[in-house]
Amino acid sequence: MPRATHSKAPLQHRSAFRSAVRLSLGIALLAASGTVAVSCIKAAGLDGYQDGVSALCTNVERCFPAYKDCAGRVSALGDNLVGWLESADRCLASCNALYTCLDDDRICNGTSGDPCDATPDCCGASKSEAACVNGVCCTPFGVACDPDNDTCCPGSGGCDPVARTCGGVTCDAAGAACLNDFQCCTGRCDPNESGGKSCRDVPCGQTGFDCVTFLDCCDGFICDNGTCSDPAECSALGEGCNPNLPCCDSKLQCYTSVEGQVEGICSNDNCFPNNSDCFSHAQCCSGFCHPDYNFCGACRVENAECSDSLPCCANLGCNSNAVCVQCVAAGASCSDLVPCCTNHTCTDGKCVVSGN
Repeated sequence: MPRATHSKAPLQHRSAFRSAVRLSLGIALLAASGTVAVSCIKAAGLDGYQDGVSALCTNVERCFPAYKDCAGRVSALGDNLVGWLESADRCLASCNALYTCLDDDRICNGTSGDPCDATPDCCGASKSEAACVNGVCCTPFGVACDPDNDTCCPGSGGCDPVARTCGGVTCDAAGAACLNDFQCCTGRCDPNESGGKSCRDVPCGQTGFDCVTFLDCCDGFICDNGTCSDPAECSALGEGCNPNLPCCDSKLQCYTSVEGQVEGICSNDNCFPNNSDCFSHAQCCSGFCHPDYNFCGACRVENAECSDSLPCCANLGCNSNAVCVQCVAAGASCSDLVPCCTNHTCTDGKCVVSGN
């Protein structure tokens, strides 16, 4: 699998967007009661459908400053405008809701390879199937792609010819069990009602999204006065740093793994934090470098339940009973209950290096 050099591309990073956008009291109360968009808009003192477009586009400008000609695109719906607005009450609820509302093939204006100004320009963005990077719609890390027409986002590792996904791994869809944000297509692995964690169906917060802490925002973004922002003069946890680009949080250090090295990574310890690039377990604060994603992250300890989405920690393997146990290296005897370690395969009862 090609080594993916991960970038701060939209929808490829962690966190949750749990707080609602602060709307006017009238809109918030009526929306909570389930009133349809048009009556919600009129009751708030706005004037019909055209003001509905104005209210929607004001929200778009706040959440996606680079998005162009919102009023023109929505108005171009023509005879479909009334019906679209009546079902668009959710668009006024949050920045994340706008992904769904704007991800309509009558409004979004591009697929992978087409020009864009903001991620909502790209059809499929609400499902994390597209992102806008460097002015071009592209396919994010972990999403299906065509090796003969590689439209993978920069830094995603390219379209793997075998897995036929960007970076050679498949990201987990909404609802799938997970341990780390980078496993999920939306970049959000959050606690669920059953006490575990699962991939959310809404992407992490980007510039303009409401937040309480930096955990509400995508990787590399900070929560500044209740709003997610991408700091230009400092770096967040897990982001690169140097003497001219310090860590935003004074409690973090610019950790370098090599003495005298200038370029480092913002960390709260002498190791790489979760969701940062890695090549070995020893580099990670968690002690686990995910072998497929090459990211530091959480893992399952010995005797814990495991699966492809719930990987075992270093020196452990997931046996046929879906339990993490001590793994064995090349040349050792193996079975369904005694698994081989990472990058090894059990062949004829012996562990061999994968690919040999």
